[in-house]
Amino acid sequence: MDDWCAPDACSLPIADQPARVGEWDALFQTAVREIETGLGGVRFLLDRSRANVAAVADLADRESQCCAFFTFGVTVASDALALSVDADPEHAEVVQALAARALRLSAAG
Repeated sequence: MDDWCAPDACSLPIADQPARVGEWDALFQTAVREIETGLGGVRFLLDRSRANVAAVADLADRESQCCAFFTFGVTVASDALALSVDADPEHAEVVQALAARALRLSAAG
């Protein structure tokens, strides 16, 4: 599968994984404006005019249901939207690969 996916730790059916990756790619391509990486985690600052808060929260919720090692946080302000992604130490490299993919696809890169 993709470089940031962890198929052995994901319960999403393999047939559904390309569509989910496509949802993340679309978010990265259209809304990510800044990427902040840290120990085991990443924070995406999103363009509030291009990212629907409910859609971002829904995507994060669905991803956490199939990949329990992820922890997501959505922060909403009047002019900003941020999505934080963390993982347990065993899957920290998956988060870093997700950040690298976002950097390649986004305006932040």
